[in-house]
Amino acid sequence: LHYPLRRQRQMCIRDRYSHSNIHLILKAERLNPLVVVGKESFKDSVWGREIIESFNDNNMNFFLFDGIEPEPDICFVEKGLKLAKDNNCNAVLGIGGGSVLDVAKAIAGLFNEKFQDLSDYLNGREIKNKGLDFIAVPTTSGSGSEVSPAAVLKDKDSRIKTAIRDFRLTAKIALIDPVLTQTLPAKQTLYSALDALTHALEAYLSKESSCYSDMLSRESFGLITDALPACLEDLHNLQYRQLLSYGSLFAGLSFSSAGLGLCHALSHPIGMVYDIPHGLVNAVIIPYVVEFNYPENRIKYDNLL
Repeated sequence: LHYPLRRQRQMCIRDRYSHSNIHLILKAERLNPLVVVGKESFKDSVWGREIIESFNDNNMNFFLFDGIEPEPDICFVEKGLKLAKDNNCNAVLGIGGGSVLDVAKAIAGLFNEKFQDLSDYLNGREIKNKGLDFIAVPTTSGSGSEVSPAAVLKDKDSRIKTAIRDFRLTAKIALIDPVLTQTLPAKQTLYSALDALTHALEAYLSKESSCYSDMLSRESFGLITDALPACLEDLHNLQYRQLLSYGSLFAGLSFSSAGLGLCHALSHPIGMVYDIPHGLVNAVIIPYVVEFNYPENRIKYDNLL
């Protein structure tokens, strides 16, 4: 699926794009990207090698920035900004899970900003200038980062974890290929899907929800609850992976419109302090949040559950 996005209001689906021909998008847009990837999964995977081979075979100009860690610190953004400028990159391509995509979109969005301390943006400083084009290729089904206008980062020096939020961070193109999720181990599959499920639930119950976000949330919730148990039993089943990819995408679009809630407000600092995977923290907290909120919105909860 190929989703050119413009503040999530204009969408076009084109089935001809997959991970093996990302180079067609880059050539069409005349992009020489900084390619941001994680520590191990990209270089150890068949699809990772296929992507790099397609770039080399088609004489693409790119610079690979690897080693992005889960729950990333802003130091990765600072390093990426320098690499992008030193190598004359005119776009940023993020291929990975939510952490990789958040670092990539922050690099793209802040490329033309002038600042002394990048952490100012975690504390609410506005982005003033248009950055580089950002292309998102998610390899998990959970974060929704490929369609959200936020980059969640931590600052280990001040011990905070929060998001830079600005529509300038939204990807120009999001390419969702479920094949890339087939190599996810069971734990990562579970944790990322639980994150997406929490996105769907919190967006649905948000005071900012609308018929648009409700439709997406309900569809996402149904897809994930149906497909996740089966996928955990058959991790390489592409049909289940596709359903989880759709569920994650719809949840990402929904919370980008309606926002999130108490669960995510709590999970970020807890994950920061105890270094626990974000989806797992959400799964532990959400039953208590539902119990707390249920009396205030019984009808919506009952309609969903």
